[in-house]
Amino acid sequence: IKANNDYYAPRIHYSYKVGIDTRAPHIAILQKPYNSLNKRGPFNVISIVEDNMAVDTNQVYLHYWKSHVSPDSVKAQPSRLAHLFQASISGDFMYGDTVFYYLSAQDLAARPNYTASEVDTFVIGYEDFEHGVWAWQANEDSVWNVADEEPFNGAFSLADSSHGLPASDSTVTLTLKTPLDLSRTDYALLTFWSRNMLRVGKDFGYVELSADSGQTWQQVAKVKNLKPKWKQIVVPLGSFSGPGFDNVLLR
Repeated sequence: IKANNDYYAPRIHYSYKVGIDTRAPHIAILQKPYNSLNKRGPFNVISIVEDNMAVDTNQVYLHYWKSHVSPDSVKAQPSRLAHLFQASISGDFMYGDTVFYYLSAQDLAARPNYTASEVDTFVIGYEDFEHGVWAWQANEDSVWNVADEEPFNGAFSLADSSHGLPASDSTVTLTLKTPLDLSRTDYALLTFWSRNMLRVGKDFGYVELSADSGQTWQQVAKVKNLKPKWKQIVVPLGSFSGPGFDNVLLR
């Protein structure tokens, strides 16, 4: 196209394909479940599903299973935001279970194209603090948070005062928001790794459990004295295991 000033408009090239659509949708997972001490869920999965033509919104599914158990699936629900889907995994899992999951989708082509994401996993009964302390509730005076200073494993560990000692005569607590359900086991162990800079005879750390919604707490472990190197601590929870112990608080 030539303009009046003898300049030409730029050429824009368009192309299109005539034939069968063979391109499958693309799945990108935005939010995935983390390792958790919560055994029931819900464990949310949020994803973007896009296609060169159109995604069949009735055929986006979240599939999940644990070892030696037949897979189950739930339909992912489209969001008001374009291409965004959400689904949740729920169930009465056991501590120690590894949950496997993936998403599948297909388009609206005459011969639908199917796709699936890679299989991912999360572990029930395992807390690594790699994603913050969102599953825990700190008291008002607490400065509990994740720290990257010499973590035991991964990128982070939990710390009550990552940049120095806590204030004198202060008590800082961190309580698991979702209670433990130990009603289906005869015996349980709480295992964790600890290092500290506690002042000898002045500072102490405790692990406490409550089976009456926090009205009373029972001390099950005590950390004391200076231990700057990581040490494994194993705490028997037999007295909080069995029928009736389906609402055990941990702090």
